[in-house]
Amino acid sequence: FSSSDKETDVPKFKVTTTDGTEVVKGDTVIDFRGDPRTFIRATRAPEHGKSAKVQLADREVYAAVVNLTVEEL
Repeated sequence: FSSSDKETDVPKFKVTTTDGTEVVKGDTVIDFRGDPRTFIRATRAPEHGKSAKVQLADREVYAAVVNLTVEEL
């Protein structure tokens, strides 16, 4: 595979806040404690029996922890 072929195999996600605003790398999101966190990327869309996950600057968490919705495109 060339690097461009590998990129097409990587799932693409759309991440939004509860009001529908799209979230991109570097945006600040607020966790359930009210603390600001830096969003990096979505790591998993919701699947049967599994919740969506996102990578923040300091850890990976469930999307619900920072009130985000993840959708695989």
